[in-house]
Amino acid sequence: MTVRVLQGCPFSIPDEPSSGGQIRITAIQEAYQAAGCLVDRCCIVTRARDVRNPLDLVMTWPDR
Repeated sequence: MTVRVLQGCPFSIPDEPSSGGQIRITAIQEAYQAAGCLVDRCCIVTRARDVRNPLDLVMTWPDR
């Protein structure tokens, strides 16, 4: 049986991580993968960070 891991992180991670937080999150993901886990990453950010960081995805909700 394969274990699936949902990794939550407070900012988006580029393909080539450069800061300490990005490098740690990537290292954790790689450790899970080396142990045989399937890892999906979910970046949870504030609206202020969405505006500042072009790597973040702006989410909108449909009107109900």
